[in-house]
Amino acid sequence: MHQSLRPSKSTLGKRILLAALVPLALLVLAEGVLALLHVADPAPFFVRRASADGELLAANPASPWGTLPFEPSAFPAAKPAGVYRIFCVGESTANGFPYARHSSFARWLRVRLATLLDGAPVEVVKMGYDAKSTQDLDDLCEEVVDYAPDLLVLYAGHNQFLPQNLGPVLHPWQHALRSRVLELRLARLLARWCGAGGGGPAREGPPKSVARTIDDEPYLAASAKAQGYALYRDGLARIARACARRGVQLLVCVPVSNLRDYAPNKSHWSVTGDARAEAIRHHREGAAARERGDLAAAAAEWNAALALDGDVALLHYEVAKVMEARGDPAGARTHYLAARDQDDLPNRATRENLRVLEEVLPPSVLRADCPRVFDAAAQGGIPGSDLFVDNCHPELRAQKLISDAILERMAASDLIRPRGEWHFDREPSLEAYWKKMGLSLPDMTTDFARDAIVNLIQLLGRLPPRELAQSTEDALRFGLRYDPENPAALLGLALADALRNDQPAARALVERSKAADPEPLARLQEIARKDPRLRALVDSLTDGQ
Repeated sequence: MHQSLRPSKSTLGKRILLAALVPLALLVLAEGVLALLHVADPAPFFVRRASADGELLAANPASPWGTLPFEPSAFPAAKPAGVYRIFCVGESTANGFPYARHSSFARWLRVRLATLLDGAPVEVVKMGYDAKSTQDLDDLCEEVVDYAPDLLVLYAGHNQFLPQNLGPVLHPWQHALRSRVLELRLARLLARWCGAGGGGPAREGPPKSVARTIDDEPYLAASAKAQGYALYRDGLARIARACARRGVQLLVCVPVSNLRDYAPNKSHWSVTGDARAEAIRHHREGAAARERGDLAAAAAEWNAALALDGDVALLHYEVAKVMEARGDPAGARTHYLAARDQDDLPNRATRENLRVLEEVLPPSVLRADCPRVFDAAAQGGIPGSDLFVDNCHPELRAQKLISDAILERMAASDLIRPRGEWHFDREPSLEAYWKKMGLSLPDMTTDFARDAIVNLIQLLGRLPPRELAQSTEDALRFGLRYDPENPAALLGLALADALRNDQPAARALVERSKAADPEPLARLQEIARKDPRLRALVDSLTDGQ
């Protein structure tokens, strides 16, 4: 009797299948209802807005990246007849960092094309965003190719291993699973309710101010670096496919970086045992020889260390410095490149980035050879702080060099007009172009000074005084080279000296600032009345007056 009450195997199987299908059916139903109601729609980068001049595509402040620093922030949804539309997409270099409010290679393209092509109707939209990796940019490109660009200019490759981008590099399976799950509206809705975001745990980067060292272990394992380059490859491939799908010409800028004046972030010894001990000895003795001014001995010791362990990025950089000082720029360049390529935490596009770029992009994709243009303009043919403000961001004048490479490639490819109708011989001076761009060097320097002083006020008491002084000076130098007597910048330098307890130097700078314009100091004193810590610092500059 009890035997007859048991379900048959077929009935049990149907129950198990039903138990599995019911949740799936509910999920499909929920997704359908959410789609019908437009709940948890993917947030676009641009939204349509009505205006007196017609419908516009405006940068969406609710985009996946938040407020977008695109320029212009809106453009016609329907491309005007006869207009050639260019989108400049990329990371902070495309954004113009640290001069983003005043200059970028997109601005250079805008003003130069008007001159080169006799005012031909060209529309240039800057879509740069700081610290984005290529796998972030591909989402933007997938959308904007639908907005009728004739040309998409891409500048990317420096950010694959930034600490904030290491989640997908260090945790690829978690990243892939999260990406698939968030394709579901229900998952996006739950993520919003829970405040979830990001791509998984990243890894804290080393402080920027610490001296470079050679560690015992690699900062990133070889497998992690391989994953980073794979993500770069996938991002480039998606962007190329998106452009091909919509018939958009893609032009990729080959990334360029500071070789001479930027040491690799992280290095490690790859040999062990007696070989490592011997390499460390040679490295130490080379450093001592350099301190004595004996560059020949330093080079000999460091080359001996490299013979034992040729994968140490910092060693290559140190050898490059000595070789250049001894008059061998060709040999130095070889080692500068090795230092860049073997960095354990690269924040400059490496040889592997460039190899991937060449392999993954089809012949139809145009390349702008930025390294060639920068090498030709660089002191001794090796780009350094003469052209860059840091690891990879071009100095204000050097931003034009990126536009040089782009425009040369466009003209050679007969884009917009045949090569013979490009009037490079008619271009005015750098300063004349700045005027056309509406660039005021004093205003730009004042902006940098204001930002530096605000940052100092916010961090006062939270950072060691000397570290805060150095970061303030670093922020000021981007503008000071163009307006060295700017009153706001001089006041910022005075605050930095005061943090170092160098009161005579600080007061001398305050006097120069007041002589040029007393208003910055008066504004600072007004702010200081509400902050005892700041008031004490400002009073030390003025004897409390």
